[in-house]
Amino acid sequence: MDNTYCNPLKITGIGDPFVLRASDGFYYLYATSAKDGFLCWKSEDLVNWDCCGYCYRAGENAWGERDFWAPECYEINGKFYFFYSAHYKVNPNNELENYCIGCGVSNAPTGPFEDILGDRPLIQMPYATIDMDLLRDDRGNVVFDADGNLTMYFSRCCYKHKVGPYEEAHIYAVKLAPDCTHIIGEPVCVLKPDQEWEGLSAPTTGRRWCEGPLALLHDGRVYIMYSGNFFKERYYAIGCATAEDPMGPFVKYEDNPVMHDDYPRVSGPGHNSVAWSPDGTEMFVVYHIHTDAGEGGFDRQVCIDRMGWDENGKLYCTGPSTEPQKMPSK
Repeated sequence: MDNTYCNPLKITGIGDPFVLRASDGFYYLYATSAKDGFLCWKSEDLVNWDCCGYCYRAGENAWGERDFWAPECYEINGKFYFFYSAHYKVNPNNELENYCIGCGVSNAPTGPFEDILGDRPLIQMPYATIDMDLLRDDRGNVVFDADGNLTMYFSRCCYKHKVGPYEEAHIYAVKLAPDCTHIIGEPVCVLKPDQEWEGLSAPTTGRRWCEGPLALLHDGRVYIMYSGNFFKERYYAIGCATAEDPMGPFVKYEDNPVMHDDYPRVSGPGHNSVAWSPDGTEMFVVYHIHTDAGEGGFDRQVCIDRMGWDENGKLYCTGPSTEPQKMPSK
């Protein structure tokens, strides 16, 4: 099978792609992809993908009722844990954005995933929450702290979160029990939209964003990649911040974003995950762009580009590229 690729990949009508390389040697891609749940794709080489159908589908007893967004899947102790955001059907205050984070489990990376807590979400806060991520090392393995717990990051939605003249989305960190059934302690805010580039969407939306966290531990430092601006607009882009401790404090790169639009060729590159080449020699950033750069909006598709750390330990991303490239094979 040809392992030459050219962005965008042939996965369309999606958003927020996340790639897992499971212990069976295959890659699995999960994304915002269906009105009532999530589809899954499978690949041997990170380039050629086959759709496996639904990996999670909400039934009548599910806690989520719509807006199934931003899934991530992790292999932990022989099981697969599937996290996602959705609008909680229990909504006594009739909130427009009643988003919570849930977790399902399965013995297979393609599911079907069953919610661990049944008809209840894993995380329900007094504010809307989306876009969870677990801290991993620079080979893709989840990181346990000294107490055996995981570190989870998520985004607090803009809704009703007024900071000065704008509503803002912030990123929080919290500890998660190793069985993924409950969080430990109170979430801590670790990132806010306070750089100039993160406000490019503010004049048209009245909002600013830090969302879509992706956290990696490399050479003793924690790197959070995150997305800023409104996902429907060309300005959606990826920034990076670092810390000595998973709970912060984090310092953003002064020259953020590390990946941004190349308009009108490419619009809105963001909400990324990472993956490693089949031979393990290179890292790739997996992200979405707008299918129609001039239109923007919900219609998005998958791209991949090389990324890594330079000799000074600084994270970099190439792209967004559109020329043919070769994927290193086994």
